Amino acid sequence: MRLSYGTGYVLNTQNAASTRNKGVEIAVDYDIVKAKNLTWNMRMNFNKMYNRVIGMPANVAEYYIADTWLFGNARGGLILNGPTTSITAFGYSRNSQGKILINPANGLPVGNGVFTVQGDRNPDFTLGWTNTVRWKNWRVSMLWDLKVGGDIFNGTNMYLTLRGRSKLTQDRFSPRVIEEFLNDGMQNTSTPTVNTIVVVPAYNDSYYQSMPEEAFIEKDVNWFRLRDLTVNYTFNKNFIKAFKSLSLFATGNDLILLTNYSGADPP
Repeated sequence: MRLSYGTGYVLNTQNAASTRNKGVEIAVDYDIVKAKNLTWNMRMNFNKMYNRVIGMPANVAEYYIADTWLFGNARGGLILNGPTTSITAFGYSRNSQGKILINPANGLPVGNGVFTVQGDRNPDFTLGWTNTVRWKNWRVSMLWDLKVGGDIFNGTNMYLTLRGRSKLTQDRFSPRVIEEFLNDGMQNTSTPTVNTIVVVPAYNDSYYQSMPEEAFIEKDVNWFRLRDLTVNYTFNKNFIKAFKSLSLFATGNDLILLTNYSGADPP
């Protein structure tokens, strides 16, 4: 961790945190067909993981994995009693009711400029489904991959939005009012001031430039994909006597993807 230069040092090495990980994994393997020239084996693997940070140094409010801080202010961060797969990022300032606060000077949301937990990458569960079919010299194997739940920071969407090239910026000439509460000193009272300031993003670059990373974290991302498809042919031994065995194969990855993620391909 980085230290104050006043200590005479720059970095200090110490244990970052104590974590607890638990999980459930269930595997089922079954031969659907088992004949002389034809076999079909199916295998399913279910996985569910639980994780939590149970201890951190008293002087560390957040620990983050440096390699995950690649773009913007979103990263894989850890806080005490939070998940080990959390996403810490800049977000919106909110009142005591959790409503986004609006700057009364320009009608735009106010950012908090603080790394807080904005998402959790850990899925609700994953399921792998493998099918292997053998017919004479042919072998076909396919792996289907299902993931349910888990959050993703769409850094690509944020990058394109900041440069006016994402779908979010297509209606930039449409006037709109962000229906939240003004940050005018009344935001935490029983009668906060409702925002009525009209904004046209095309004439106010700050509309998109001020969007924090929280706005680009997609919740509960699911996918169902054909992770791998391999077709293999094994030649008979008497076909080419110079080799003990000879086979040819072709493999395709991620040939089918069904997902609610708005980006190109969820990682």
